Amino acid sequence: MNTRIERDTFGEIEIPADRLWGAQTQRSLQNFRISGERMPVELIRGAGTGEARRRRGEHRTQPARCK
Repeated sequence: MNTRIERDTFGEIEIPADRLWGAQTQRSLQNFRISGERMPVELIRGAGTGEARRRRGEHRTQPARCK
């Protein structure tokens, strides 16, 4: 397997050459149990749609509450 060396504040780490992530993601994969489960496409689309509407100003504004 071909690897490349990435560097971060913790030092150098080997990453598979065909992966697009960096050192911190590789460390997370090695140190935490990360499932292969993916976020549903509908959820990602919904978040993007909400963000686009917000940027266009198509959201309801709440009146400021005085404390």
